[in-house]
Amino acid sequence: MNMNLTDILSKYDVVDKRFNCNVFLADINSLPEVERQKDEYRFEWLAFMLQPNDSDHTFGGYFGPQFILSNQQGNPVYVPELSMVTPDAVFYWELRYRVANNPFMKMRYAGLVWDFKPRIAMAKYDSDLYRTYVDSMLEVCNNDHTSHPVITTLVLERLFSIASKQQDDLEKAKDAMRNFENRHATDSSVRYWSCQFLLMTNNKKCFTQDEIDDLLKQHEERMKRLAAGNPNGSIDIWTLDSECKLLADFYLHSQLKDDIARVMKVSEDAHKKSFDPRDPLQKLAILNDLHRKYTYYGLNDDAKRLLSEIQQAGNQTASTLATHEYEFTIPQSVYEQAEEMFGKKATSDWRIRCKLTPLVRS
Repeated sequence: MNMNLTDILSKYDVVDKRFNCNVFLADINSLPEVERQKDEYRFEWLAFMLQPNDSDHTFGGYFGPQFILSNQQGNPVYVPELSMVTPDAVFYWELRYRVANNPFMKMRYAGLVWDFKPRIAMAKYDSDLYRTYVDSMLEVCNNDHTSHPVITTLVLERLFSIASKQQDDLEKAKDAMRNFENRHATDSSVRYWSCQFLLMTNNKKCFTQDEIDDLLKQHEERMKRLAAGNPNGSIDIWTLDSECKLLADFYLHSQLKDDIARVMKVSEDAHKKSFDPRDPLQKLAILNDLHRKYTYYGLNDDAKRLLSEIQQAGNQTASTLATHEYEFTIPQSVYEQAEEMFGKKATSDWRIRCKLTPLVRS
């Protein structure tokens, strides 16, 4: 039995349905050709092909292309193209957000209208759009209506940006972030616990001092736990680095140099505990990275202090490198081809010795 678009939408537009956009697209792409010729199909395909959270703002807003290819002239080709977003598509999405039952679908349609209606349809928002958009994002975040928690963090960031100018909605957005962390965050899940802290660092006016202090306390305690390592003494150095960077960037914004130095010392000590004594090249790379960070944060004395260690590590690294010689024969035919291509007689002595000195540890 052939399905139509209405059948597919009924399958997904259910209150508690959680789905991946690619699965939805695969389903509607399986429709018969006659269905895929309809405007409604194209509008639904476009709604879930457009990529939210386009950091490059390729189309000038929140949604952008899912793929960027190149034509033979080297010019970008966008999939989907902005020209596909027509006033008719926007007005279709406007109808859909009013009748959709699934919170994720309602949020997607409302978000598209929010992003495109003023500049594509050249029309003002309807009075219900803001409330619908914010409430649907809150429901998606509070009830985990995305296919993965990482996607929820993107929705939380969008929710904060839209709701931050309305105090009641701002409080709901902050509650949603806190509740999300409580449900999902562990010490190893950087993306989950960095979301709220980054928003606070860049929007401190939206947070009370008590909220800031509480967040700082949580992250300082996590830094200590990560620096202490697991029961075997092993340190998850890259997760610790992520936490240290969050805290150091906050203290940089707040011009708290002593706190930056304290956090950076935690990172430095942890790295030095994790050095592999058999790999001086790794040690050199890490010391150089620490030097770069100290310089970035304006801790010039600490950066200078590391220079002697970097020099010592460089000497150790040099002693592990060896010169390797390789001898090979270039066939006469290569010289003949060169003569044809470049018009210059190659040397008749076609046996040469080539000495290569790559940085290879002995």
